[in-house]
Amino acid sequence: DHRDLHSFPTRRSSDLEAQPPLNPLLTSFFSKAFGVLITRRPEQNWYSYQYTCLQVIEYIKAKPGFTGLLLTHLATSAIMDLLLRLITCVEGTENKQNILTWLNEERLIQRVLQLLAPPAGVDAGGGGEGGELVGGEGGEVVKEVEPRACLAEEHDNAGQLLVEIVRVSRDAQIAATATERFHNPLMATAESPETVQTLLAHMLDGPPVESCLVNGVEVLMALLEIRKPAPQGGFYQYTAQEDQTPNQAEIDRQQAVLETTADCIIPRLPQMTALLVKPPYRPPVATTCGLLEPPLGRTRLALVRLLATLLATSHPPLNLAIAQANTATILLDLFFKYSLNNFLHAQRSEERRVGKEC
Repeated sequence: DHRDLHSFPTRRSSDLEAQPPLNPLLTSFFSKAFGVLITRRPEQNWYSYQYTCLQVIEYIKAKPGFTGLLLTHLATSAIMDLLLRLITCVEGTENKQNILTWLNEERLIQRVLQLLAPPAGVDAGGGGEGGELVGGEGGEVVKEVEPRACLAEEHDNAGQLLVEIVRVSRDAQIAATATERFHNPLMATAESPETVQTLLAHMLDGPPVESCLVNGVEVLMALLEIRKPAPQGGFYQYTAQEDQTPNQAEIDRQQAVLETTADCIIPRLPQMTALLVKPPYRPPVATTCGLLEPPLGRTRLALVRLLATLLATSHPPLNLAIAQANTATILLDLFFKYSLNNFLHAQRSEERRVGKEC
């Protein structure tokens, strides 16, 4: 019943007030039902759809603390899906601008970033059960203190949400016509130098937490992408060797964000290089070829991927900073130390290819 759908958020949003973790099945149903309300069906009248969307938007704007309730449960993947539905499913310039402006006023980006911050006393391996935190002065071991439940899941979902906000927003700007295009305040906040600097601080200024570092790298790589439409209507990462698109202004805007992001990373390269030498603690791994102590780990592999992406930007100040930090020498040492790691070798080969082109 159409009227019953309108009353659905009022009846079900109270479930968000429960303590985490939420029931995954019920939360997934709640997220999908919310998506039905704000997604236009083929047979639906445009004005009826716009009115329904407006009702849903005004309801969540009027509900005190709605954004905070969602973020409290971000470790539940269905809640992340719900936030993405609010950002991506609404059609119509006025309603879309309405919801994006409100989410920006709710400081969505800043609050999701805060969820990526490593809490004091958490296991440096990424929030696993038990374990120790390596981060005291002189290399001593610091015992973990009451690690937050679902820390890794929360970091994963927070990072993925930020990545999707950047990519989906850029894709929408590329695909929009001149009359449909508008200033997206949420994208502007996500791409700002302040956001990049805060993210780098969470990654590098506290004790190294693997889930924070790996997901932070994913967000940085999304900011370093330049998106353009593929011939089939999809989107993919743009490189300088490919043909330009008609929407050159958006390409140029993304290029400016890329360079600003790279400039924010430059002062942090010595810290990233130090993590290649001493990453978050990981237990030894027994392999058929012997004991890996320590293993390469997700953190170092993620940082190597980030460095390969940075080199592909061909940003001269960045190349100079990498040379000054002696990063290439350390990467070469890792290449020979982990001689059987195909993932590391693939990234190293990409770096050499880019280095020759530069």
